[in-house]
Amino acid sequence: DYLQIAMRLLDSQEDMPRARRMLEKAIELDPTFAQARAWYGLTHALLIVSGQSNDTAWLYKAEEELRRALQDDPNSARAHASLAMVYLYQGRKELVPHEARRTMELNPSDRDGPLMLAVYHKWSGEYLPSQTLLASLLKNDPLYVPARTVMGDNLRQMGDPAGSIRELGRVLESDPRNVIAS
Repeated sequence: DYLQIAMRLLDSQEDMPRARRMLEKAIELDPTFAQARAWYGLTHALLIVSGQSNDTAWLYKAEEELRRALQDDPNSARAHASLAMVYLYQGRKELVPHEARRTMELNPSDRDGPLMLAVYHKWSGEYLPSQTLLASLLKNDPLYVPARTVMGDNLRQMGDPAGSIRELGRVLESDPRNVIAS
């Protein structure tokens, strides 16, 4: 129940501190609950990504929680996808492809594995493989804001400002409250 409440809070982006408390309670009840621990680890990283903290120690705390989740369940796609994101933000991008691909193997419908691999390619200056992954994500979910945002930034980097504006405009059309940052 605590995990479900936390997921609703995270999905709606309403209250990350409360979501974190719900995840802590779930882990307290079952210290080997890998899914709850993986989401909890992700929230550590989200504190940095969302701008709620600039303390990079959160990334290493996230990695610790994610590794513990993987000890409890080596096949946790959530933990692998989150670890890929943590590696990106730690500057250890060479570790990202393995974790992203593992996510994709474990859960082919997971969006975060392909997204992290697309961001990895973007940060490596490999825009075409990034765009291919993003196009596949958007084919399945045209309103997936993170993919649309990265696609827009790729187009800007590739010298297509009109395409970039078009893609980022679609983000705003889907929900005018979205803040565009990549």
